[in-house]
Amino acid sequence: MAFQANLDPLQSEVFRALQPGTVVTCAMGRGTGKTFLGRTAIHALAFEKPRHIGLLMPSLKQARMVFWPQLAEDCGRGLKGFAKANLSDLTITYSNGSRLSTWGLENAHSIRGQRFDAVVGDENDDIDPATETAVVQPTFSRSGSKAIWLKLGTPRRGRHGILFRDFELGRKNTVLEGVRYKSFRFPSSQSPQVDQAWLRSMKQLTNPAVFEREYECNFDSGEGLVYPFDEEFHVREPPPLNTFRKFIVGVDHGSADPGVMLLAGIQGHGNDATVWFLKEWYETHVPNSEWDARARGWAFAETFYCDPSRPDRIADLRRNAGVNAVKSDNAILAGISRVADFMFIRDSAIPDALPYARMYFSPECRNLIRETQNYRRKRDPHVPDGFLEMPVGRDDHALDSMKYMILGEFGRGETYRHETDGR
Repeated sequence: MAFQANLDPLQSEVFRALQPGTVVTCAMGRGTGKTFLGRTAIHALAFEKPRHIGLLMPSLKQARMVFWPQLAEDCGRGLKGFAKANLSDLTITYSNGSRLSTWGLENAHSIRGQRFDAVVGDENDDIDPATETAVVQPTFSRSGSKAIWLKLGTPRRGRHGILFRDFELGRKNTVLEGVRYKSFRFPSSQSPQVDQAWLRSMKQLTNPAVFEREYECNFDSGEGLVYPFDEEFHVREPPPLNTFRKFIVGVDHGSADPGVMLLAGIQGHGNDATVWFLKEWYETHVPNSEWDARARGWAFAETFYCDPSRPDRIADLRRNAGVNAVKSDNAILAGISRVADFMFIRDSAIPDALPYARMYFSPECRNLIRETQNYRRKRDPHVPDGFLEMPVGRDDHALDSMKYMILGEFGRGETYRHETDGR
């Protein structure tokens, strides 16, 4: 069966790029037909030749709500007799032997050992890069450099997600081990699928940073804000102290510039750990003896992760305060990426559960909150309205303390594992 669909010119560009040995990344604004494009790609790839195709979503719940109502309708109408849907395990079998399997992050490890010829992913910024590397990429062991991978989504994580990483590879026409990267960006304002009068009304009603991100596909929404911080969501009264399994401290040395100590409590373990920032010391011109005394007051903390530039002060904290003070990783971009991952607001895979993050701030941490709200990237002098990867290096002392703590306790994320920057 030859599969045909009515794609608009923008969608057709993406469709033509779906060739063997290609990773196609497409940042698409709301209303531009992202789900329709994904469904079309699945059916077209399936009927082109026998293939095992994977549909990857942040959760099975999201797959059932977003993709599967239309997929099931396709199989019951236009593809009836050529494709059969199983709504229990979210699979489709095609008349030519092709097969579609669906999974979300909560069952991603169950696909180990499966081998896919093509994968279509939606809302890829909700996918953990480590899961993609450890679980998804090995499924191409049979198809290898002939595999086809379509990544769709809106840039919810800005520059911290899979979407930006692979979008940049495509923009630079990158070829890695025989695999070509191609990328597209379709803002809602350029799509014939979107009522532009409606879009103008949404612009008036929507937070500007959210509008830029969700509708205009701007990876630097919010005038280059570094972190996906939402005060109404992330700032909340912490739970009782006896709910934390351990406490840690981040330390940024200072005198004329503010010195900072942050106390945090940790709940859970590993990839399920949640960090709560509980208290802060943030002051200038404080003698070292006073910082040592403050450290003694937090001696119940398991580890003090410190700015590595002052080994003398780390030794002082060990000797004078009796705490386990260690030097921490000082990689700037790796630290930003790791903190942003903890801060990112996730949709729960549990039915009816509320969204959650892995990082929260007590209202008492006023300076940490202020710095997080104002932290921005440097403007690109060569690109109008563009921003560089590096942040503006000022008013970031509490942020450095937070970075030392997160990198020291949890290590680098997948994206920046080999980064060597610092200052």
